[in-house]
Amino acid sequence: MLNVGRRIGLGYLFMAALLVAIGVAGLLAAERISDALGRITGPVDSTVGAVDKGIRGVLLQMIGVDAALSGGAEKAGAQIASGGELASNAFESIDKAGLVPAEQLDRVRTKMTDFDSVRHSLLELHDSYVRHYQSFLTTVQQTKDLLLVIEEQASQALVNMEWNAGMAEGESSGARNSEEWAVVSATSDARLALMTRLFDYRQLLDAPENAELNQAAEVSLGDLKVYVAQLADSESLRDKPVGRGPFASQTFDATLNQLAAANEEQFHTAMQIHVDLRRTRQRYGEVADALMEDARQIEDETRRIVAEQLAAAAGSRSSAIWLVG
Repeated sequence: MLNVGRRIGLGYLFMAALLVAIGVAGLLAAERISDALGRITGPVDSTVGAVDKGIRGVLLQMIGVDAALSGGAEKAGAQIASGGELASNAFESIDKAGLVPAEQLDRVRTKMTDFDSVRHSLLELHDSYVRHYQSFLTTVQQTKDLLLVIEEQASQALVNMEWNAGMAEGESSGARNSEEWAVVSATSDARLALMTRLFDYRQLLDAPENAELNQAAEVSLGDLKVYVAQLADSESLRDKPVGRGPFASQTFDATLNQLAAANEEQFHTAMQIHVDLRRTRQRYGEVADALMEDARQIEDETRRIVAEQLAAAAGSRSSAIWLVG
């Protein structure tokens, strides 16, 4: 009887020990599953969400820059600021999650700094271009206005000449051989050269390095200089005050030469800024693409971690089932 009792007691003890072992194994498995799921719903989830916000922040800034380059400066400023804040907060969240290696974060940080720097340069260049281009257009308009004044005066002189000749029987006015006639002709040619030069400028905007277009612009500039020189050297205009408009206190010849020189300088300055603007805009796109590529790499890495953690959780669950079974 004692032997049987001992055997029964040992059997109970063995069953109790087995239950304890199963409980401990189940507890460990549960902890592993909990840890794995915690990583998925914690740092990994935070990182994935932050990457999405970061990409949206970069895109929002790019939309703002496009709006600024199209003339919507007020709306663009708000979009750029909002996008910058979104991207900055996203980077901080990624850093706090602790899943991304430090060297990769440093690369992203460097690219974010570069992205901001290029954006500032791009917007500054745009503002500079708008100012210089407007100055060029103003000079073109002022030249047109001055040529109109000159043409009106010379045309009036020709009318008077014809009138006086008509009053004197048998006399020819000689208008076609007069200086006034030459002035009217040179004025018309100068206006044509001026408008051709404006057309050449607009053609160059799409292909600023095109040799033929640049040559055409030099030809129109040469023509403008020739006709302006003819006008400035005419006796009816040389040392004569303009008398009205923004150059009322200056002489015709001095004003003509001043406007021709300004046209040449402003044309080249505005075009060079335009070239720099195109290059900087291309650089801005490249930096933005590189930054978003890093963001996508971080996203891919976090998804890999998710897969690993899910596999680990599944393995722990299988172990627990095997032990209990």
